[in-house]
Amino acid sequence: MHVISYVGGGFFEFIFALIVIYGYYVIFKYTKMESEFNNFKKAIYKFETTGKERIVTINRKTMKYIVKHELLDDNFIEQFKQILQKYPFEKKFDIEVGNKSII
Repeated sequence: MHVISYVGGGFFEFIFALIVIYGYYVIFKYTKMESEFNNFKKAIYKFETTGKERIVTINRKTMKYIVKHELLDDNFIEQFKQILQKYPFEKKFDIEVGNKSII
């Protein structure tokens, strides 16, 4: 007769699992913000080359990250700050890129 025994995970295994899950969450969040930022930069580039206005959706956290780290020029940063202050409870913003500024 075979006896099957279960050895439960200890405290350190639980902490390790939490660290791994949190790491995946941080990586996912960062790649999502990076993707939104890259889409916005592409929209700016396409507007400058073709002259066509484009609409890009940006998450509030991504916009705050761009403002905090000053990833764009001062004109965009000031407009982002105004948008964040004017709409404090919005989660996502549809930004129209046109006339070398955002509308």
